[in-house]
Amino acid sequence: MTNGYLFREYIGAQSTGVKFSDVPINGNLSFHFILAFAIDYTPLNQQPTPTPTNGVFHPFWDTAALSPAAVAAVKRAHPNTYWLDGVDVDYEHFAPNADVNTFVECFYGYGDNTDVRLYVRFYDEQAANYPGGKVLSSFLTGDTTGLISPDLGISAARELQRQNKLPGLFIWSADSSKKSSYGFKYETQGQQIIANH
Repeated sequence: MTNGYLFREYIGAQSTGVKFSDVPINGNLSFHFILAFAIDYTPLNQQPTPTPTNGVFHPFWDTAALSPAAVAAVKRAHPNTYWLDGVDVDYEHFAPNADVNTFVECFYGYGDNTDVRLYVRFYDEQAANYPGGKVLSSFLTGDTTGLISPDLGISAARELQRQNKLPGLFIWSADSSKKSSYGFKYETQGQQIIANH
């Protein structure tokens, strides 16, 4: 039985060989894997080079390591994993009149001066856009610029929990954690925060 709080993690986007079984899963919360990504390109190993498929989507993740059988195995081992895993659909092509600034505003928007107080303010602003919804706090592992560090993410999650605002957490990504020197340390810490809500 879970406490109803959510933990979500992207997996498969960086070709690190990460497996579902690599990721620690706390049984006291609802755990969701997000397969990354379904893209509208031919498979990466197709020659001469990948080409756009104009809305026909193909898995970008490692389909051998993150197979339907692997999904079934992790669900048997951890019944608190979500019944239908999410797939992030990555549109590589945008309409000619699309506003590029919208994309830039939505992603990679944290400045170097972001601290816990400022992160909580950003969180509050976004939560106000979705009244009654569950807005998850998030951070990245690994070496990706423009997003907050795992240490800041954990500190911000603790502050949001202290303020009783934390319905859950999501992390980018299991791939980054697998190839990092610290492994899945932040997944474990984040899940402990949520499980002890």
